[in-house]
Amino acid sequence: MNKLSLLFAAAAAALALSGCATPFDHKTGTYVAPEALAGFTKGTTTRDDVVAAIGQPPEKKEVMGKEVWTYPYMNLPANPYAKKTQETTVFEFDRNGKLISAYKSGAIPGKSGNPLLDAAGM
Repeated sequence: MNKLSLLFAAAAAALALSGCATPFDHKTGTYVAPEALAGFTKGTTTRDDVVAAIGQPPEKKEVMGKEVWTYPYMNLPANPYAKKTQETTVFEFDRNGKLISAYKSGAIPGKSGNPLLDAAGM
């Protein structure tokens, strides 16, 4: 029984130190995979297409005649040495609701969806 416990503890430690996703990771927002983003076509994809594929955006803004939708995403691993992911997927639409541009950008400070991180400006 001791060997089994030791083996289990070693496996758990290896998993935690490897930076792999664990059930203890904290994720907020909407993750948009690069493959999904590449599937949207400028000039033909509509707002309804994006909503059907990803859901309603948490934020919509009007910027210089364009409607801009943002989907923030953050993955904070339980392992302090693993890489943190913080990104925002952005969709820009013309006045007719057709896609002008879709891209990923860095995260928006204070918009992680986690009240403690938002208060810290992270």
